[in-house]
This record gives sequence, C-alpha cells and structure tokens, in this order.
Amino acid sequence: MDADALVHQLKRLTVLLDDESWEVRREAATEVGNLGPSAESLGPKLVDMTLKDGDRDVRNAAASAIYQLGSVAGPSIDMVVQALDNKERNVRRSALEALLRLGAMAEPHARSMAALLKDTSSGVRRAAVEALASLGTGIVVTYTEELAALFGDRDAEVRRVAVSVVGDVDAQVSKPYAAKFAAMLQDKSTSVRTAAAKAVGLLGEAGMKWVSQLCAMALEDSSREVRAAAARALATLGGTRGLLVKELAHALGDKSRTPEVRAAAAEALVAQGTGAADQAEALTQTLIEDDCEEVRLAAASGLLALGNDVAAGLSEQLLRAALHDESSQVQFAAAQALCALGSEAMIGNNRLDNALRDRDSGVRWGAAETMPALRGEAKLSSEALVKALSDESWAVRRSAADVLGFLGRVAAPQSGKLLGAALRDKDADVRRAAADVIAEQGEAAVGHAAQLASLVKDKDNYVRSSAARALGKMGMAAAAHAEVLADALRSIDVDLRRTAAEALSAMGPAALNFAEQLTAARDLDSDEDVRLAATKALAALGVS
Repeated sequence: MDADALVHQLKRLTVLLDDESWEVRREAATEVGNLGPSAESLGPKLVDMTLKDGDRDVRNAAASAIYQLGSVAGPSIDMVVQALDNKERNVRRSALEALLRLGAMAEPHARSMAALLKDTSSGVRRAAVEALASLGTGIVVTYTEELAALFGDRDAEVRRVAVSVVGDVDAQVSKPYAAKFAAMLQDKSTSVRTAAAKAVGLLGEAGMKWVSQLCAMALEDSSREVRAAAARALATLGGTRGLLVKELAHALGDKSRTPEVRAAAAEALVAQGTGAADQAEALTQTLIEDDCEEVRLAAASGLLALGNDVAAGLSEQLLRAALHDESSQVQFAAAQALCALGSEAMIGNNRLDNALRDRDSGVRWGAAETMPALRGEAKLSSEALVKALSDESWAVRRSAADVLGFLGRVAAPQSGKLLGAALRDKDADVRRAAADVIAEQGEAAVGHAAQLASLVKDKDNYVRSSAARALGKMGMAAAAHAEVLADALRSIDVDLRRTAAEALSAMGPAALNFAEQLTAARDLDSDEDVRLAATKALAALGVS
C-alpha cells in the first residue's frame, strides 16, 4: 500500500473506530491490526478503546490490534500498564484483560499484574489471576503463594480461578496445597467445588487420600457439574478403577437410590474411561429395564460416550430404545448413538424402512431419527425418508425433512416432488424443515426456487428466513428471484431482513440491480446485524 493510500485508510478507520455500532468498531479495530506496524499512529486510540470501550468484544479486538503492532507496540503497552494504577476499577480490570491478550509482550510486567491480586475489587483480582495464568507455568510458579492466598477469598469466582490456576500446574508444585484443595470440595459454590475436584484429581498419588470423598460427590452432590467433575477426577487418579466401576455399577442398578443418584452413577461410569465391557453391560441393562426416564437417558448417552468398539455390539438394544422407548428423549439419545456408530451399527436398511411404515407414529419418528446411521445406504434410505415427508404425524414429517437435510445432495433425486409438497405443508415446522433441506441441497434443488420465493412471504417468521436462506444457498441459479429478497429488506422481520441481505450477496450480477436497497439497509436500518449484512453484501458485489 502506497503512502497516500495508507493515509486515506487510517483516516477512514479513525472515523470507524468511533462508530456508534460496536460491530463496526470491532471490525475497524481488526482492520487496524491487519495493518501491523503501519498503524502505529493509532496506538493511543487503540489503548483508549482497550481500556474504556463499553463492549468487551471491541476491547479485545483493540488489544489484539495493539499486539499486531509488533515492534512498535512498546509505547502502547506502556500506556496499558500505567492504567493498572488507575483509580477506576473498570479501567484496571480492562488493562489486565488487555495484557492477557498481549501474551509474551506482557511478561515483563508480571510483577505489576501480581500486585493487583490484592486489589479491593473482586473483578480486578480475578482478572489479575487470569492475566498471570496466561503468561505460562513459570510465572504461575513464581506467584503460587500469592495465588493460593486467594483460596479463601470472599468472592466465589476469585476462589474458582485461583484453585484452577494453581491446580493446573505440575503436581509437585501443587502438592503442598493438597489439603486446601480437599477442604474446598465442601465449598458452598458449585464452580469452586468443580475446580477443587479437578485439582485433587490432578494431584496423582497425593490425591488418593480423598477418593472416598470424590466418590460420594460423584453420586450425591446437588450439582450435576460437580458430580461430573468428581467422576473425571476419579478417572484421572486411576489405581482404584476396577473397584470403583463395580461400586458405580451397583449404584446404577440399585432401585432404592434416587433417580438422580442412579443417573449420576451412569455418568460417573462413563467418566472412568472407554472400552469396558462391565460398564457397557450395566448401562445396557439400565437402558432396557430402568423405569425412570432420566436414568435411561443417562444410560443411552453413556453408551454413546463409551466409544464405538463397545457400543457397536449393543446396536440391537440401542435400536430397540430408539424405536420403542416411551420417552422421546431416550429415543433421540439412542438414535444419536446409532448415528455416531454409522455403518458399525449394522442395523440394516430394511429394518428402518419397515419401521417407517409402522402403525405407531413414535416408532416411525424414531426410525427417521436413526436413518443417518445408514450413511453408505443413504440413496436407498432417502427414498423411504421422502415417503415419510407425507406421514400423518407432523413430528415424523419434520424429522424426515431434517434427516434429508443431513443427507444433502445425495437425496435430491428422490426428494424433489415430495419436498415440494412439504413446502406446502400446513405445519410451519415442516415447511421450515423442507426449506432447510433444500438449502443443504443447494443448486441441485433449484426447481424449488419459485416455491421458496413465495415462502419468503410466509406467515411464519422461521419459514420466511429459512426460505430466504435456501435461495441464497442456490446462488446465481436463483437469481431470477433476487427482487423478492430485495423487497424483504423492507420487512418488519429483522431476521428476514438480515437473511435477505446475506442471500443477495450470493446472487452475483442480478443483485446489482438492487444495490440501492442494500445501500439503504446499510445506512438506515435500525438493526446492527442487518446493517452489517448489507455492508458485506455490497462488498461481495463490488459496490463501495
């Protein structure tokens, strides 16, 4: 870029950095960063934005731009460091957040950052912990004592980040704080107990002393997040895995325990690692026999998480749950497990085709949700799915349309006629799903363009947006309907206006006829997302 062009660019960006739209300011800061050292003159402005802009994304973009100044960033970084002494707590916190993003450039200022671990503001103390952690293990080790002192902080988030940071360093460094970690397993804050459980798990042999406490937490803590963290900690500690799996499997099948405890046992079993037949057996039995939906759901999800080697041998049980469980959530989880297995599930195209014709709509729905598992037989299964688009159950029709969208262009030859019918369906969810299918098929489904154009004026807002998006996915093949999208730029539906602008950007020369409408949307629309979409559309069309 020559000198005159650079001057013009910097002037333009200077104006945009003060725009009322946070997205415009963020994009402008990103552009400044892309200029690198050439944008040195904007360093003070970037610092001001980093410290004082009201939007976090803008502050982060400005800090990243300072980093990209490279060799000439020194004066700007010094200004940020000076702000650590500012009387305004928000400015001090923003300065720490900026230094976090500056990486190694901020390392010489670690002592100044550490001083704020004792700040009167909890937000500043938390930011100081995070900023020091970003500098790497060496810096954390240097300030371990100061960080550990925050384990007793009155603010839960400060306690959490302090425990997390110290717990993540080498076990030999964190070992002296083992008792403190263990004491925080009883903290009143869910997030602190979660962090403490992870820290104990990372202690290795030094953490074995608290296995019983972790096991109790994994089953009985009131927080699912904590239960999961305790289970993962037990898996990390190892050593007692065989005994622990038996104990958890027993808890899973113990009907005298509450459903919450049995579900927690299922999740804890999975956390102990993959490939265990005893885990799979306990989960499968639960999936088939437990009378609680929550527990069966945890078992189905757990079988998926155990990995393909284990779950592939359980395809029959998973398929039974996907087709016949009385809970749609359990059906869905089992179907997802089968879909993840793909060809390894070996469930057969005919099984699902037959299920799609079952008298029970729940069975038909489960079959539709399981269809992606066939993958290699997609051309065959798509024919059955297309027939399901005319099912009497709206749930089956919607699922069939969703799965056809997953199959994409491979289903286009069979889906044409019935997708057209689905676009006319009385249920808005089915019309929306059909439009989404066509979007995935792109130009291959251009025969539906006229129908989609009419749906841009549908009474349902989700259908309108899906139809506009589908036209955009067809690109120039749907250019004959660009005028419909241009008209949609005046809709009261904000999401439709944004989607229409995005769709026009893909329609090439035909969309140039509507540059005036896009320009009006860019300059006058009340919504920031619409203005940004119009700006990008004009840029894609080569209009300044």
